[in-house]
Amino acid sequence: MEREHIPSPKNNILLIGVRKIEAEESKFMIENDAQYIEAREIRNDFEGSLARVKEFLTQGKLAREQSAEKTRVYVSFDIDVLDPSIAGATHYKEQDGISLSEARALIRTIKSNAEIAAADIVELNLDFPSQLETTLNSVSEIANELNRRDSSK
Repeated sequence: MEREHIPSPKNNILLIGVRKIEAEESKFMIENDAQYIEAREIRNDFEGSLARVKEFLTQGKLAREQSAEKTRVYVSFDIDVLDPSIAGATHYKEQDGISLSEARALIRTIKSNAEIAAADIVELNLDFPSQLETTLNSVSEIANELNRRDSSK
């Protein structure tokens, strides 16, 4: 059985919703030529942020390396990108995260311009039981959006 190609992350990384960059993360981003869109950029220029995601997927290095009609991507959704008011059961709580509606629109933009080869949702921390239900509801919404067949909804 032939293995499906899952894109290599080297030099093909776009981080969306960044709020705070630690020294180790900064080093990784420089070494891997990672691009990023900050959470404040999403709030201040949402349409511009969606356009940057689309451009990365359709005109960036990753798209040029693949011959398929749609670029295949791996999506790792770190729930601490969401505002702690809707995803507090995570170790890294940074204020001013993105909203669920922004996250869903970003996922729809990815799905409209690329094929998701694989995805994961990470950073759920069960040590915060008082915030677990709200966080799990948010995780469920993200999972449903990633799995939704019609990306226009």
